[in-house]
Amino acid sequence: MTGNGLTAALERLRAAAAAAGIARNVADEEAAALAAAVSASSDSAAAWSAAFGQPVAAHDAAAATGRPYVTAPTPTLRHLVASQPAEAREYAEALADVASAAYDLGDLSLSALGVAGAAAA
Repeated sequence: MTGNGLTAALERLRAAAAAAGIARNVADEEAAALAAAVSASSDSAAAWSAAFGQPVAAHDAAAATGRPYVTAPTPTLRHLVASQPAEAREYAEALADVASAAYDLGDLSLSALGVAGAAAA
């Protein structure tokens, strides 16, 4: 996926969040954190900043927040699994799209590919 792929993935996540009654900013924060974690090893801070409208300096903190999301559900996904299973599936698939698209941020690396694959699984 390209930058357009990330835009499409983010729009899909926002639509899934809206369908589940989740605020857009919550979905955006989780997407930004997951994308930062996936792309952290690929010198992606500037590209991440442009994609998410965040300062470059926020990248490392977002990556730290998102690292657990690579191997475990985000707080919103955990909530949806418990309370709205049908909506949880769409949200989870959209998060996987975000993770896959985040691989393209910055300079591509095998490490980023591995993290993106793990997060999308």
